[in-house]
Amino acid sequence: MFSDIILGISSNDIVAGSELGLFIATAISVIIAAILVCLTRKNVQVATKLVEMQSNPFVYIMAEWDEFLASRQARGFYIFIENSGGGIARNIKFGDITGDFQVISSIEMDMSTATPDRIVYTTFKQLPIIEEGIKELAPHQKILLVQFELGRIHNIKNSTKITFEYENVLGERKQGEDIIDFPSYARSLERH
Repeated sequence: MFSDIILGISSNDIVAGSELGLFIATAISVIIAAILVCLTRKNVQVATKLVEMQSNPFVYIMAEWDEFLASRQARGFYIFIENSGGGIARNIKFGDITGDFQVISSIEMDMSTATPDRIVYTTFKQLPIIEEGIKELAPHQKILLVQFELGRIHNIKNSTKITFEYENVLGERKQGEDIIDFPSYARSLERH
């Protein structure tokens, strides 16, 4: 029957009932079965890889600023962490932060004059969210790490490199590293 398809020879033409005919038909069947097994295995590997890629988290850190208002006054500059992957990122821990910068951690107000009495600064790496990490970051979730006025980025003269690691749902560790290039942002804002 397979010899009919593959060789174009009628099984009646291969000595019917003979051992040679049976051997040829069996050999052809085994070869076709082996080819089908190999093709199926490759398809399963590709499908498994595709599912794995779609269900893995992809975490990165990025900077954004608000667009200019009609009065050409800029509102704010933000640093976010985002998971653009298809799976949950767990146990996000921040590692080395080079080129650290300061942010306002608290403002004490004089209520009688409604003016800041004292402004307290801290470094980025000392913020609670950076020190403690993030337990989970859902797919396509974005968390604000820090916000400050756009004018403040002109005072930050260096780029900041932030390294971090996280786990996928299988517990596999992934590492990431992003750079916030403050001088480039400052130059870009000067052009507007």
